[in-house]
Amino acid sequence: MILNNLFDEFVSVRGSANAALYRNKLGKFLAVYGAYEVEAITPEIIKTWFDELEKGYSEGNLAMYRKCFAALFNSVRPHDNPVAGIRRYKQEPKRIIRADKDDVQIALDVCEQLSKSDNPIERRDAAIFTVGTSGARRSNIASLTIDEAQIGLSKLEQIGDDFGYILVCDGGKEKMELVLDERRGRIVRKYLEVRPNVRHDYLFVSFEENSYGRKLSNEGFIRARRKICGLANVEMISYQEMRRMVGTDIARQEGLETAAHALGHTSGIEVIRKHYYDPDKEKARKAALNVLKKRK
Repeated sequence: MILNNLFDEFVSVRGSANAALYRNKLGKFLAVYGAYEVEAITPEIIKTWFDELEKGYSEGNLAMYRKCFAALFNSVRPHDNPVAGIRRYKQEPKRIIRADKDDVQIALDVCEQLSKSDNPIERRDAAIFTVGTSGARRSNIASLTIDEAQIGLSKLEQIGDDFGYILVCDGGKEKMELVLDERRGRIVRKYLEVRPNVRHDYLFVSFEENSYGRKLSNEGFIRARRKICGLANVEMISYQEMRRMVGTDIARQEGLETAAHALGHTSGIEVIRKHYYDPDKEKARKAALNVLKKRK
């Protein structure tokens, strides 16, 4: 039996909610191996797949992936399930789950296309997601004012050897500087061209008839993220995951203290270390091996 055919039969008896879960967890695997015969899926193929998943997902997520894979193959291969050799994941140790850089880049490409749209809502949603890629909190994005955006985007600042825009956001959980490169600044400026000319202070506002020009609701920010990820055909990316991605990259390159300042954490490095920093394990292994070799 072809794997795609097995999957269709498998989900048809599990109801729409469960079917959505299985499509979410197995979709990418089926895109690669769906045309294979079920018996051709070896434990080695499954192990290689889970080795990649382990690079970006928490123990809890991995446990759900394993459950979905195991259930599918158990329906026809209960005695030689290729998932049997995959360890059973636990919640600990905790992993810092970051957005996938490639997925963010694809989504940012979508934002750039939408920024040229004749539809002002599409320009707004593109700008929202784009600001999120800077590492901003959702509360900072929601609290950003039109004045803060216009002042920050009025000129390119020299930052080291490069140039960028600095938007000082006084609102949100903590005050934060949002740093945008030229491309991101351009996407946000395209939204400014179509933003309703209303007295409301907030940058991101509603275009709905009954709330036109008012501050965009929390659900509106969620919908913007869902729309961009859906159009980009990538797994759902949260603002927090993008924040962790930025925090981890800065911490690996410049240290935890610099990451704390970049993410607007005035409390120091402990919050970054605990919630935003995913150490480079491969680099740590290489360092440990090098030290051992030098001790010979």
